[in-house]
Amino acid sequence: MMETMNVTVPAGVWGRLASEADTRGVTVEDVLVAAINHVIRPQGRREMILAFVRAGFTDAQVAAHTGELVGFVAQVRRDAGLKAVRGSRG
Repeated sequence: MMETMNVTVPAGVWGRLASEADTRGVTVEDVLVAAINHVIRPQGRREMILAFVRAGFTDAQVAAHTGELVGFVAQVRRDAGLKAVRGSRG
């Protein structure tokens, strides 16, 4: 189980986050994690994703391992000309 922390977010910002999450079909937590990952890991994100895809992981598995949104993983994979992996690794 992942350890969690509490963060206070102003109501107006929370509303914008919730709206963005709804638009993307994900949770507010997913939007926050993706934004944080963008700030703390801007270099090498795509290379890490592509390494997982080439190793046979599905987009969902890559997202779970990297903390990225599945849509971002899929876009990086498509941009690299790679097909989606079907099935799962173990």
